[in-house]
Amino acid sequence: FADFTNCISRYYMLRKLKPKDAAKLFSRLCNQFRHTDIVSNHELMRILEYNPKQITRIVQIKHQYHCDTLEKIVKAYNTKVHLQHQQEYQNQQKEAEQKALQQQQQQQ
Repeated sequence: FADFTNCISRYYMLRKLKPKDAAKLFSRLCNQFRHTDIVSNHELMRILEYNPKQITRIVQIKHQYHCDTLEKIVKAYNTKVHLQHQQEYQNQQKEAEQKALQQQQQQQ
């Protein structure tokens, strides 16, 4: 976490939260779900990682895609991660092809 005030930057190390605290934070940021329901959803708790930064990312995904159930939040997160991995893979493939073409051109 970073705080920039009066041209002074401060960085804070945030500790991982306890499961109940992570669920309460998620619940308050969403303004929709009970923390007990969040704790009982193991897949959601796994992706929250008890990390405040990750929790805010998941809340942003919830609002961005207008997810109204915990299952839809998990599905939206998993889809977004899958698409990011696909994009990274495609970028790596393009880079490999470009390197191969450059090597062929240098050999000629």
